[in-house]
Amino acid sequence: PPTIYTVQGVDAAAAAAAGGGGAAGGKWQVHLKVDTGMHRCGFEPDAVRGAYQRLLASGKVASITLMTHFARADEVEQDFTAQQIARFDDATAGLPGLRSLANSAGVLCWPAARRDWARCGIALYGVDPRGEHPSGDALHPVMKARSEIIVMLDADGSESAADVPKEIEHFPAFDQVNGARTSEEGTMKIL
Repeated sequence: PPTIYTVQGVDAAAAAAAGGGGAAGGKWQVHLKVDTGMHRCGFEPDAVRGAYQRLLASGKVASITLMTHFARADEVEQDFTAQQIARFDDATAGLPGLRSLANSAGVLCWPAARRDWARCGIALYGVDPRGEHPSGDALHPVMKARSEIIVMLDADGSESAADVPKEIEHFPAFDQVNGARTSEEGTMKIL
């Protein structure tokens, strides 16, 4: 579902649904993002109810999931995430809809953030946002990314990519595992 985080986004979602986009009947399932302190995007807490009502009034929304994004959930000694949870709960109190607060660190560190949906990101790749396996339990990636390096070029930094001679070298495939690319020839760390 699209994530709505501006008034223009509310209008665009309603217009797209009116044009036949979205689910059956032209109605959309949307996420309405609340800015509780990350300040990347989202409605300020005091504007959430107005945006929610405007989406409903469009007649083009089937369901609204209320969401936020944590800025510092991996810093468990800080209370900023607890403040974000409280801001979210205050801003969305009484509004119907599913809730989605927790990113990877939120799932692992903040039980109060576990609601209807979680949005694990980095943990899906086997990376623990808390650092080096603090509980003694290592996370494991749920997938592998596989690719091939098709070219490696040398440049001294004084020339642009267009100036570098194009000698193509083909390299065997590399598997990404826990932040490293491994092959039969050795390991190359991803920076």
